[in-house]
Amino acid sequence: MTPPGPLSDPVKPGIFSVALGNFMSGTSFGWLSPTLQKYRNAGGDFSFTDDECSRMVAFQFFGVVFGCILLVLCVDRCGRNAMIYFSAILILLSWTCIAVTKIVILHLLTRFAFGISFGLVAALIPIYVAENSSPSVRGVFGSICLLFYYGGVLAGCILATYCAYETAAYIFMGISLINLSSTVLLREPAQYLLAKGRETEAEHRFFSLRGKNDKTKEEFEDIKAKTAEEKPQFFSFIIDSRFGKACTITSLSFLTGFPAMMSMVSLALRPTAQFSSNELSIFLYLLQAIGGLVSPLIIDRFRRRTLWISSSILILIVHCSTAFLYFSEEKNLLIPNYEWLLFASITAYSVLFATLTYSLGMVARAELLPQKFRSVGSASTIIVNALISSLIGHSFLWIANSFGMKMNFIYFAISSLAMLLYIYFYLPETKGMTLTEIEKMLEKAN
Repeated sequence: MTPPGPLSDPVKPGIFSVALGNFMSGTSFGWLSPTLQKYRNAGGDFSFTDDECSRMVAFQFFGVVFGCILLVLCVDRCGRNAMIYFSAILILLSWTCIAVTKIVILHLLTRFAFGISFGLVAALIPIYVAENSSPSVRGVFGSICLLFYYGGVLAGCILATYCAYETAAYIFMGISLINLSSTVLLREPAQYLLAKGRETEAEHRFFSLRGKNDKTKEEFEDIKAKTAEEKPQFFSFIIDSRFGKACTITSLSFLTGFPAMMSMVSLALRPTAQFSSNELSIFLYLLQAIGGLVSPLIIDRFRRRTLWISSSILILIVHCSTAFLYFSEEKNLLIPNYEWLLFASITAYSVLFATLTYSLGMVARAELLPQKFRSVGSASTIIVNALISSLIGHSFLWIANSFGMKMNFIYFAISSLAMLLYIYFYLPETKGMTLTEIEKMLEKAN
């Protein structure tokens, strides 16, 4: 039996469903930035203060933390599919609430619900993709899921900018229904089926995906053995160096400023003579989506470390440039086409993160975490990332108002340098290796 092609495997429809869920997660982030720009200190019946803007961003990331905790408690009992069902239901309820009310406190609660949904999906995607795809397409499928996310961000930004408040919400309600319906396509991976004692079904699922030969037979036996092992004590994974690597590299990547750029980029950009900040945000999200489209084409063509190091260096340079531009604004230095240079600099970071850094971080969570605590380890990594994101989102405007916008980007540049150094000295190369091979390699170094 020969291995099926990457686009003909039996779980491809399930990966599409997961990707569509990621699209809906993106809509909540893309909708937020232009909405805050429209209604920030707007007066009238529907208006957000600066403090409420910061709270909305923070609430969403607190929801991510709660979603990941929920995943840790339930995923191995209820299965991957049940968590994705629940996420789809939350998204539908959240958009429904936004459509029928403009009460600020309810907006804060929907941000929290969106965060729960995003936390579930973000932690599950690496698990679902890693367990349902071969090494040759693992990075591609992961990047496709992220492409859907960036598409959702772009769609959210466009509709929030050009459509009436209720119109955008009702459109996303309709897509949420499609997302919920698509969950019938989901298939549980062999690892979960083995954990539940459904060995025959697990064997059929695994070999229909990977083909049946001596190498895949040996890999399946290794998975069975790992599944049969006693589960580690709760939270014992925290001292495992493999979790440390996955958590550190993804946390450092988020510290470079992506949460703020996703939620408040319209507040960071400066309007030009031709375009408002919200319209510039649309261009940024469009280029970011194009970066997500390019990502699957390159993520498995080059060594992981090469891509990590290249993206870190470029992000460091871009953040230094952005900090200088804000410094020149504060000092009233006249720079021709300042607004466009600022847009280009911030957009360059967003595109780099979308094309390389985010995809690589998701693949790192999938590859570095061993099977015995992949679910809880992935969720715990997202929890740390979400706390970092909440801190960045809550402090972004405060830092800008207190010390100038340049200080945000100086901090992001320092984080970029830290990420570069960590990758160079500590991150192993994993391209082309099966999960079993990676696990054995890291066990020797653990």
